[in-house]
Amino acid sequence: MKKIGLIVGSTRSSRAGLKIAHWVMDNFHSDILEVELIDLKELNLPQMNEKYIPAFNMYELDETKKWSAHIKSLDGVIFLFPQYNWGYPAPLKNAIDYLYSEWKNKPAATIVYGMHNAYQAELAFSLVMKGLEMDILNSRLAMGYDIKSPLDPAETFSDKVVYIENIVKEFEQKLK
Repeated sequence: MKKIGLIVGSTRSSRAGLKIAHWVMDNFHSDILEVELIDLKELNLPQMNEKYIPAFNMYELDETKKWSAHIKSLDGVIFLFPQYNWGYPAPLKNAIDYLYSEWKNKPAATIVYGMHNAYQAELAFSLVMKGLEMDILNSRLAMGYDIKSPLDPAETFSDKVVYIENIVKEFEQKLK
């Protein structure tokens, strides 16, 4: 089985991302892929503080070496994150910035959520993905909802399951 990491990019205590991640996992069906939840809140990476830039691949800190090994072990990633102030969350940027070559050519998709379908956050993050030369999937999912109301992803996003299916199909085609 090929392994896809589902990286939850928000660490706020009131985040909707974990609920949405479990909904994604419930709708991620494949005979050749398995999805692994990677919660940046649980991972708890400190602010990036390596001596050398990640492009040198000269990691000194244990947390960086572990994070590197974890990302290397994945066949692809899905970044799941909200839009904060027209951008993406700082903990996600921090987790990305720890590494460099580990992201190159890694198949990657995005699932974004929040007000206004989180388009600005996805746009900003896509520039980082391109710069790191990730293999960006054409399939993606952007979801808007009333962030002041309680969220039940299965109900609120029931019409979005087809987008998860498309992401799965595209990963399957790339990773045959």
